[in-house]
Parts: sequence; C-alpha cells; structure tokens
Amino acid sequence: MGRLGSTIKADLQSSVVRLGLFAEFYFDSGTEKFWTGESDLGGYTGGGLIGGVDMEGEGDSLAARRVIYTLNNVDRAYYARAVSTNYRNRPARLYIGTLNSDATAIRQLYLLEEGRMDTMEIGKDGTLKLTVESRLLDMFRPNPYRMTSADHKRIYPTDDFYEYVPFLPTAELPWGLESRSTSGGGVDPGGGTRPGWGAVIT
Repeated sequence: MGRLGSTIKADLQSSVVRLGLFAEFYFDSGTEKFWTGESDLGGYTGGGLIGGVDMEGEGDSLAARRVIYTLNNVDRAYYARAVSTNYRNRPARLYIGTLNSDATAIRQLYLLEEGRMDTMEIGKDGTLKLTVESRLLDMFRPNPYRMTSADHKRIYPTDDFYEYVPFLPTAELPWGLESRSTSGGGVDPGGGTRPGWGAVIT
C-alpha cells in the first residue's frame, strides 16, 4: 500500500507506541468512519464500536483476501442504512494510525487494506458484520463485458469507438513506403540519405 510516512515510522520506533485501527465505509448516502478507541477522534466515531477486524488469508504476500468487520452496539440508524442504502461494491478502507502522547489526536495514518463492501449481516446480539473484498479478487472473476461495438453501445449508445474493430485483423496498413517521386529525399534510418523516404505517395 506504499511506504510508511516519516511520522508514523518514527512513532513506531519510539519506546511507547500508541496505535489505533481506523475504518472508512463509503456508502452512497455518505461516508461512515469508525476507530477502535473509546471516544471520538479526528472525525472517527469511537465508543468501542469496532469489535473485531478479521483478515482472511492474512500474510505478507500479495494475495486476494476478505476483511470482515464486526461492529458492536451500533445505533439503529446504521441498521436502517444497512437495509435501505446501496453499499455493494462501494469502497472501504482500513488504516493503522499512531496517536499523540495523550491519545487526543491522530499523528499519521497508514493504509492497510482497501476493497469493496460485499455483504452485511445483522446478528441477533446487535452486532453488524460487514465483509469487504479485496480488489484483487476481481482477477478471478469472469468478465462479461466484451470489446465489441454491441457491448460498448449498451453503456454508451451514441459512441462508435469499436465500430471498425472487426475489420482490423484483415486491414492492410502500408507503413514506411517510398514515394514514386525521388524529389522528397530524407534521412535513412541507417544513417544515409535515401531519396523519397517518408514522402507522400502520389
């Protein structure tokens, strides 16, 4: 996800490290931000709402994986949003951040994981589980979209971008031919002078 910034790198090397996890969920109706602390901080809602973050296939390798967020004691407004708003395939991001000495401000955030929201489950105990899929999982899904004029026009009805694609395999494209006239001399790629090189064919 990129290199650590100088601030967070220095904080991680200090004798006392104050850390927090910060999650952002981009709903159509607005962005919801939570973190693992008790009180609100820097625009992120606290109160211990993030009960757990489970990374499937966690490791150092570049691999497609899912992240499951467990939110505890969520306000009923969020439950209503889970049912009524569009969240599928919307972005979600997870950061790790360092805090100042009294944990009242965020020093710097580092992006741990980024993906798309997939499923949301409301448990009987009042928990909300949100599954986020890594963008790398798209590599394993078949792509129903074809680079044809018909498929393209389903999205852009007036665009003729792919109109001539079927003719390209058999198209003849003359390239680098000499002019019939020797009056338009030029420089040969080999270093010499070649009459008519690059001139317009008449």
